[in-house]
Amino acid sequence: MKGVTSALTIEANRIYARLQFNTRRRLRFYREFSGLLDSGIARGEALEILWRIGSSDGTKPNEPVAVVLDDARNGVRNGLAFAESLKSWIPSEDYMLIQAIEESDGFAGHLEAWCDTLDSRNGSLSGAFGALVYPVFLIVVAYGLLIYFDRQIMPSLDELLPREQWTGTAAMFQTICAAASKHAVAVAALCATLPVLLSAALPRWSGAGRNWADFLPFFSLYRSYSGLSFLQAMGALTSSGLSASESILRIRDGASQYARTRLDAIRTNLLNGNGLGESMLAVEGGWPNQELALSMCTLANCPDFPAQMLRTAKDWRRVLEEHTEHTVAVWRMLAFLAVFCVISGVVASMYEIQGQIAAGIR
Repeated sequence: MKGVTSALTIEANRIYARLQFNTRRRLRFYREFSGLLDSGIARGEALEILWRIGSSDGTKPNEPVAVVLDDARNGVRNGLAFAESLKSWIPSEDYMLIQAIEESDGFAGHLEAWCDTLDSRNGSLSGAFGALVYPVFLIVVAYGLLIYFDRQIMPSLDELLPREQWTGTAAMFQTICAAASKHAVAVAALCATLPVLLSAALPRWSGAGRNWADFLPFFSLYRSYSGLSFLQAMGALTSSGLSASESILRIRDGASQYARTRLDAIRTNLLNGNGLGESMLAVEGGWPNQELALSMCTLANCPDFPAQMLRTAKDWRRVLEEHTEHTVAVWRMLAFLAVFCVISGVVASMYEIQGQIAAGIR
């Protein structure tokens, strides 16, 4: 019984550590680790130093970061690669990139560049969600108004003038309110499950229809950042002397199903004699982005092509930030427009209903 309790405690600590090892803590760990590597310290020794600090010299071994670092240092000590030792603790995208670049020249610098990408992406996403909170709140309030009118206001008005006799805007608004009230539970269930469905579909859905879905906001963002990860990994690997085809084989091992399908298509084109840019253009009309694929076609003529890829990835990160801000602005405007239409409909319908009731009484 004591052994079972101990096992459950260990598992509970690991679950808690996984929840606490969020993006902010992960970024700090990556940066501290790359800083130690850059100072000439070996990976195993660097992990040992970080573990001692994270666990207060072993006095607090159940601290979330200490649990993660203990797993990582034991894995490296037992002969695992750095990425493999962290596989159960980090997202698949991080694993893909670290697994691809950890044997490349300048691993610490490439890891620091990946931290900048993660920092940029999380800043963009946080800004996007923050900007959309208020419009989404207004949409929820507007939907609640429709339900309130259908269940509280409409019955009282119905006693004065039957709904069947309503015409024009009043009749249309009554139909909208009734539909909103009827499907309220279904809409609430959809809103609750949509984030889960998106989280599952983004890295896994790679078949029919995904090419079209990639033009939608969330899918488009995932496609862009997947491509940015691919470009950074390619730049790091090819700068170490690997060919583009060999680099893709290294990258695909840790890639998501979505990215793996695109990488396989690019590699097939490479093996058929096409360059990297042409191979990227041949996938979905340009994966992850037509403009980026065309840039690769141009830069392939440069003698320092790997360095140019890394520079392009850095530049493209700023382009993605601007694109995200623009997309958020558009959706915010649409949200405010939807709320304005609902409120305008409420006001116009109430005036028209009052007029029809007054006409019916006369």
